[in-house]
Amino acid sequence: MRWPWKRRRLRPETREAGYTDALIRHLIGRVEGVDTDVKGSGALEIAAGMIGRAFACAVPVDAGRAAAVLTPACLQLMAREMVRTGEAVFCIEAVRGLELIPVYTWDVRGEPSPATWLYRVDLAAPTSYRTRLVPAADVVSLKWATDPVRPWIGIDPLTFAHLSGQLHAKVTEVLRDESQSPVGSLIPIPKDPDTTVEALRQQIRDLLGSVALVEGMWDQWGQDSGRHRQGWKPERVGPAPGAPLVDLHGAAVRVALSCCGIPAELADAGVDATSRREAWRQFLHGTLEPLGRLVAAELREKLELSDGFRFDWTGLRASDVQGRARAAQSLQAAGVETDRALMLAGFEE
Repeated sequence: MRWPWKRRRLRPETREAGYTDALIRHLIGRVEGVDTDVKGSGALEIAAGMIGRAFACAVPVDAGRAAAVLTPACLQLMAREMVRTGEAVFCIEAVRGLELIPVYTWDVRGEPSPATWLYRVDLAAPTSYRTRLVPAADVVSLKWATDPVRPWIGIDPLTFAHLSGQLHAKVTEVLRDESQSPVGSLIPIPKDPDTTVEALRQQIRDLLGSVALVEGMWDQWGQDSGRHRQGWKPERVGPAPGAPLVDLHGAAVRVALSCCGIPAELADAGVDATSRREAWRQFLHGTLEPLGRLVAAELREKLELSDGFRFDWTGLRASDVQGRARAAQSLQAAGVETDRALMLAGFEE
């Protein structure tokens, strides 16, 4: 696939870089050509979970015959797949009433015009699976975004921002590997002639929070010296990621969330309530409502719903009541009629 952007090579630094800069360049360098599990990253699951749960709260308006199939579970699955894989595909069936059957693998064939596209879809079942070839008119295809080179394929946000996504995944892998190191305490003891290096290695591997006895300052045993007392202090071993790595992980999470349309403040426990409410307002109006319009347009076309079909997000605006009330009051003070001010502030349609 030809991407519409070019990769930039890192220019060598003319000055001595700090530890953080070196660590960032090292991790980015490891990303190049390395297959990282971006889909298993925490930031992507935060985004998919938040958008999915928000869609589960959306109320379909004027859904007509589709009201029975546009359940919270169905809407949540649509949203999650759009975020995680870039596209959610459902096969429309009307044998036992209207049904939307999730498709787990598919490919598209046809001419440049979408009206000619045919979908080969695989439908999963508890004991088997079924493959069908259906026209595009019988398939609901919800895409996060598309590339003009292949407009029939949906692309997820962390594929477009592939360097940021892979950097987040790689930092997460480094932290995971470090967290799997042995945890416990090492207590030095006088030299034991039966102790071997291999036995010591096995002890450390089997720590699991326990204590291991290792050889210490045996030649100072029984002597009252500072070196002796220092040598017999228990030493704690275990994961100890450096602050630059932890900070880099936090920054990578924030960038990945922003790529998915999630303000970073919504995932930061240290943010004050005012900032969180503003972030939620941005999320509602800048991410959920645009995505809702795209999903509604596709459902309206493929399920032949009325022009008034849409999603109502009123239930998610409870935290924004005070702000909208102030906005309505300001509009009224500026001379806007009460009904119109309430409508503009989101209290009435």
